Amino acid sequence: MPVEANDGLRFILIPRDDLIDNFENRTEWPRFSCPQANQLFLEFGELRIDNDLTVNSAITTNQLSVNGSVTGSLTVDNDLTVNGAITTNQLSVTSSITTPLTIDNTLTVNSAIATNKLSVTGSITSPLTIDDSLTVNGAVTTNHLNVTGSIMAPLTVEGALNFSTTGTLLFHNTNAAGAPEGDGFRIRYDNNFFGTNVDALVIEKTDGNQNTPDGGIIFANTGKDGIVQSSLVIRGNGNIGIGTEDPKVKLEVNGEIRSRGSSGGILRAYNPDDDRASVFLGWKDNIARIRIGGNGGTESGATNGLDIQSVSDKSLLRVSGQGDLKISGDFQFPNSQGGFAKLTPRKYNNESSFKKNNVKLSLGSGGLFPRIRRILEYEFAVGHTYSSFVARPTNTFQMVTNFVKKFSVNQDGDAYFAGSKGGYVVDYFVNRVGDTLEQGDVVVISKHQVSHYSGSQNNIPIPEVDLTNIPYNSCVCGIVAKVTTEKDLPYVEVEFQTQPEMQPEEIEKLEVSDIEVPHPLKAFAAESKEDLDITKIPDQQMGTMVTLGAFAHCKVDADIAPIQVGDLLTTSSTRGHAQKVLERERTTGAIIGKALQSLAKGKGKIPVLVMLQ
Repeated sequence: MPVEANDGLRFILIPRDDLIDNFENRTEWPRFSCPQANQLFLEFGELRIDNDLTVNSAITTNQLSVNGSVTGSLTVDNDLTVNGAITTNQLSVTSSITTPLTIDNTLTVNSAIATNKLSVTGSITSPLTIDDSLTVNGAVTTNHLNVTGSIMAPLTVEGALNFSTTGTLLFHNTNAAGAPEGDGFRIRYDNNFFGTNVDALVIEKTDGNQNTPDGGIIFANTGKDGIVQSSLVIRGNGNIGIGTEDPKVKLEVNGEIRSRGSSGGILRAYNPDDDRASVFLGWKDNIARIRIGGNGGTESGATNGLDIQSVSDKSLLRVSGQGDLKISGDFQFPNSQGGFAKLTPRKYNNESSFKKNNVKLSLGSGGLFPRIRRILEYEFAVGHTYSSFVARPTNTFQMVTNFVKKFSVNQDGDAYFAGSKGGYVVDYFVNRVGDTLEQGDVVVISKHQVSHYSGSQNNIPIPEVDLTNIPYNSCVCGIVAKVTTEKDLPYVEVEFQTQPEMQPEEIEKLEVSDIEVPHPLKAFAAESKEDLDITKIPDQQMGTMVTLGAFAHCKVDADIAPIQVGDLLTTSSTRGHAQKVLERERTTGAIIGKALQSLAKGKGKIPVLVMLQ
C-alpha cells in the first residue's frame, strides 16, 4: 500500500513467504516525488506503462529504463537522450519521434525503419546498424548520415543524396584516393580535373594488380527476360565498344551509325602532325560529300590526297590533292543494256600474248559452259550527243537526243571511222622464203596454199610469202614491215572440245587455273626480248607487210632505171627489190605503188605510197 512521506509518495512492499525483500532498508523503496510544479520524479524502482506515455520534457537514460517494450505510443516533445544501447525489443516506435533523438551508444535495428518512424534532423554520433531496409523519402546529407562501416541492407533514397566536394563513392575493394589497393570503382567530383575551376565527374575503374585494368565500365539494359544487353563498354585499355563487349580499337561500333551536323559536317579526320582537317565527310545542298582538306577556310587539307586501302596498306583507290584518280583494280561501269564493262589491268591466262604495261577494256564475257554461253554483241563507240526538236503528228514538238558515232569497234573487230584514218595498213604473213626476210623487202604470194587464219570466225587468211626475181610479177602482195612476236599475234578462234553439261553449283566449285593456254600461232612468233631485231623475219616465222598506205622503207634497184618521185613501181629481177615501171602493158596486177623519193642509181630504200593494183 502507498505511504505518504514529506519528500513524496512512497509504495510499501508487503513481504510474502515466497519473495525475498530486495530492499536493504525502507529508504530504498520506490517513491514518486514532485520537486516542483509539473514534474514527477521516480526513485528506487521501475515504471511499467501499458498504454500511452506522453513526455513533454527531456528524458535521459538514467531516468527512463525500458527492459521490455513500449507497446503503446511514446511521444517525446523534447530531447530524448540515450547513453546506452537501445535494441528493437526495448524501443518500439509506431508513430514518430518529433524531437531530437541523441544516441551516444549503439542503436541496433533488426527490422525496417521508414522515414515516418525515424526522423534525424541532427546527427547520429554512434554506430547505426540496420539489418533490414532503410527507406529515406527526404534529403540525406553527409553531416546527417555518416557510415564508417557497411550498409548491409537496401538503402532507398527518394530525395537528394549529397556528397561533399571531396566525397568519393567506392565499390568493391578499393581505396578512396591514390594508387588503387584493389579491384573496384571510384566515383568522385574533381573541381580542377581539366584545369583551374574546370571540373569533372570522375568514374574510375581501379585495379590493384596491374597498370592497365583488366575489366572496364559497362552501360547495359536488362529487360523482363533478365538478359543483360551491353550498350556501351569502356575497357581498361581505353577502347570503347558500342554493341560489342570486346572492342579491338579505340572505337568499335557493331551496328549502324547515324550522325547529323548543323553546318553540314558529319565526320572529320585530322592530321596528327599539325591538327589540320584532312578528310571531311558531310552533307550539303542534298549532296553527300567526301572532301579532301579542311573546312574551306585556312585549312589546306591533305596534299597527298585520299587513299582507300586494304590490308598491309595496299592502295585500292587514291584521289590526289589535284583531283587525279588512281585505282589498283578493275574500273567497272554500266553499259546500255544493264550489264557492265570494265577497264582492267588484270593478267589473264594468255597474258604472254600482250605487250607489257597493258590495260584492257572488256565489254562482255563469253564462255563454253551452259550458264555463260552466249552470243557476244558489243560496241565501243566514240562520238558526241546531239539534241533537236521533232514534230509529232499531234502538232506538238518533242526533244530527242542522239549519239553521233565518229569511231567504233565491235565484237568482231570491225572498226568504223566517220573521218579519215592515218597511217598504213598491214597484214600478217608467214615467211616461206627459206631465208631471212628484211624490212623493205618486196614479197610475193608463195606457191604454198594458205593454212592459217585469224580474226573473228577466222575470217582472215594468213598468206605465205616468198621473194621473186621476176619483173612485173602479178603475185606481188606487199612490203615487209617487221617481225611478229608472241605478244603481237592476232586473235584466233579456237574450237574447243564440247564441254559436259554442268549444274551451276558444279561450276562454282571449279578451280581457276593459272595455266597458260598456248596461242595456236605461237610456233610462228619470235620471242619477245630486248635485243630482238624487229626488222628481220626468220624463215617459218610470222611478220607483217604493208598492203596499203604510205611506208618509209621499200627496197628499190635504180640501176635498172633511175627513179623519180611519182614513178610507178613493180617487181624486178633483183630479189626483194622494186623497179621503175618501163613496160606499162605488163603491169596488170603487178603494181606495188608510187615512189615518194628519187634515186638516180644503185640499190637502196625509199619511201613509197603502197597501192597494190
